[in-house]
Amino acid sequence: MKPTEMQLEGEGVWSSLLQHWSALGPPLRPSEVDLDFTRNCGNRLLDTIATHDATALVLGVTPELCELGLARVRRVIAVDQSAAMIGAIWPGPANRDHSALQADWSKIPLESESVDLALSDGSFTPLRYPDEHESVFAELHRLLRPRACVIMRCFVQGAIRETETCLSSDLRAARIRSFHTFKWRLAMALQTSSEDGVKLHAIWKNLTTELPDPVLAARAFSWHLEEIRTIESYRYSDVCYYFPTLEEQCRVAQRSGFTLIEKFTPDYELGDRCPTLVFQREGFHES
Repeated sequence: MKPTEMQLEGEGVWSSLLQHWSALGPPLRPSEVDLDFTRNCGNRLLDTIATHDATALVLGVTPELCELGLARVRRVIAVDQSAAMIGAIWPGPANRDHSALQADWSKIPLESESVDLALSDGSFTPLRYPDEHESVFAELHRLLRPRACVIMRCFVQGAIRETETCLSSDLRAARIRSFHTFKWRLAMALQTSSEDGVKLHAIWKNLTTELPDPVLAARAFSWHLEEIRTIESYRYSDVCYYFPTLEEQCRVAQRSGFTLIEKFTPDYELGDRCPTLVFQREGFHES
């Protein structure tokens, strides 16, 4: 499947997800601690490598990243494959130099070496591993200036895959504080390999079998009912999510000409599987 085909296939699930957007929270969306790291790291990197008003590229329209407020950044370009997401989620231009584009992340219509910093929050999760990951990293390598960086929060599989039995045990013992944490742990437990990923419908089917009554689940585990109902956006969807290990994620970036220079692991629940990685572009792009 080509990325453009993936884009069309995924449009339905993103439109459905929008109905529950306000109920999504960490770890699915970045927390304040994630944003503080990204902001501080971004400002520090730009002070080092940028001698001009900087351009930041955001993969997706995550409002928290589009409105991050980096000191040296004059122009923010948010790129998303879904017109529905742009229409509903993009916060709009903070100034006349900020914009949103609908485009395939492997074919972004910008000049080579025109970007000073790229930001991403979970953007690689719906991309097939490893080929679509490599295509996007290759495009980032083309767009970024030499020594510019990608700051990306990603969702990674544990070095040893968690079993559904272990997950169910933690659930029954009320050791999982957030529904979103449970959903993400279940997704990773269902994935048999990074290359196969896991279909969203499979996550929905297994979760609703384990927790058939969302009202009872909310009461039993002190979860927010509106968060539990976000799982309906996964129903009947053939879209896959892909959770490579940290080592696999770094290997793809390195093959595409990036060096890992920093890693931040937040201390919230499931934070060890939601690290923020900082990759620096190596060398010069060869046409």
